[in-house]
Formats: sequence, C-alpha cells, structure tokens
Amino acid sequence: MSDKLTRNPSSIKIPNENSVRDSNGNPLKRLE
Repeated sequence: MSDKLTRNPSSIKIPNENSVRDSNGNPLKRLE
C-alpha cells in the first residue's frame, strides 16, 4: 500500500478516513 502514498504524496498529509482524529486524539467519523 506504500505505493499509493508514493504516487500521491498529497495523500500522506491527509489522515485515513478510518483514522481521522481531532486535536484531542479522539477518533472522528467522517460525515458525508
């Protein structure tokens, strides 16, 4: 899966949808 990060450097700065955390370190659920 590191290939994806290597091909899309910008995605590295964006946290995974399943591991989005707020400033407190609490997991957040992405709203659609």
